[in-house]
Amino acid sequence: MKIYLTHQVTGANRKILEKNLKEICATLEEKGHKCYSTFLEEVESKNRKKFFGMKPADFLKYGSKFLDKSDAVLAIIFNNKRSEGTLYEIGQAKAKKKYLIIATKKGIDSYIGCVADKSIMFNEVNDLCRKLSRV
Repeated sequence: MKIYLTHQVTGANRKILEKNLKEICATLEEKGHKCYSTFLEEVESKNRKKFFGMKPADFLKYGSKFLDKSDAVLAIIFNNKRSEGTLYEIGQAKAKKKYLIIATKKGIDSYIGCVADKSIMFNEVNDLCRKLSRV
């Protein structure tokens, strides 16, 4: 299954986010899934210049082509800060009838998981990976 990741980037510690997303993608790929994250593409790109000057709306448009090609969307809610981009992509996933998994860190005040096909509550990223390995 092709899985598109959506998550908050603005205000996040980019090094920690990169580490966490790589761990999540590795878990999904071990199970035979293909994982895509615009953030990881930006971080790992040999041609990072294509991302310079992109505004949030540009990233949403860029990511939409990958979301369109995906079978599922994994939205990860790491903290209480609302991400307009993540909410937009959750809406796109629903509108396009993608299988939607919403993973929310325990203690986060959110009810967005109620719109998911599968909702996961997790303590830390290793806990999320353990739970994703069963999806």
